[in-house]
Amino acid sequence: MAAPASGSTWCDGLLATAPGEVTLPINLRHSITGLCASDLAIAHAMRLIWDNFGIKLEPSGAIALACLMASPSLFSGKRVLVTLTGGNVDSATFESALTLAGQTAQPNH
Repeated sequence: MAAPASGSTWCDGLLATAPGEVTLPINLRHSITGLCASDLAIAHAMRLIWDNFGIKLEPSGAIALACLMASPSLFSGKRVLVTLTGGNVDSATFESALTLAGQTAQPNH
């Protein structure tokens, strides 16, 4: 099964050309559905973590938090684990995200 790997290249870490051979059957068997987030929602998640923790997230590493922030009712009353990653973001992309989210790259701490 091939995936189109098209769309925004901002989250280039998520542009796999094929689903995982192990994970896809598990997700299908359990009727797992995916979530998506806009570039703006991802930028807001990156900004939130930068403002509060001084950590630079990469867009692909912020998408889980962006989905949580965009659809909190889906997670109400549930325990949620969100994995955040940030080691693969260049300065231009990070600055672009903070500009989109309405702030410059200066943490508040």
